[in-house]
Amino acid sequence: MILMKKENVLVLIFVFLLPLFLVLFAYKTTLLLIPQSPEQKETIAYLKSGEMLTLKYTPLEKSHLEDVKRVMTYTDYVFGGLFLVLMSIVVYFRKKRAVLKKMCLYGGIATISILAIIVILTTLFFDQAFILFHLLLFPQGNWTFAADSLLIETFPLEFFMKISWFIFLQTLVLGVILRIGAYFLGKRI
Repeated sequence: MILMKKENVLVLIFVFLLPLFLVLFAYKTTLLLIPQSPEQKETIAYLKSGEMLTLKYTPLEKSHLEDVKRVMTYTDYVFGGLFLVLMSIVVYFRKKRAVLKKMCLYGGIATISILAIIVILTTLFFDQAFILFHLLLFPQGNWTFAADSLLIETFPLEFFMKISWFIFLQTLVLGVILRIGAYFLGKRI
């Protein structure tokens, strides 16, 4: 059995976790930056901080919103945990530019590659990806609503397509920045 050096293990962990962190970072910033209708703002404020909800959602829609709120809370925990792990690794290697370069290089490549795979798969199999996403996050099945329901009217498919593209583009830019950052880190060694 080949034992990996601690340095290589930490770099591998960094490269593996970085794309997820960048996607979650892009998700969080997208929710802050994307234009929203007053109804969307109210519902998102309810989901994020429990503010009062004046919209007349049905009990089934409210149940789904509670599930979404739970997923958003777990996402915050995962994001915070990833931040701590990734920053700990960066701080650990703060004086080793060659390792930081490797982390930026491979982290950027991994991010760009994973995004490319996701785009290809969701382009070819959008319906299946949409269903799989909801089955994973809402296994009890309360995620289908009539087209004329208030929830669907408030958050139509176009809304989710728009935020998905914002998240994708932000994550792609961050991956490219890391890749370029690796080049400049290499110049300073």
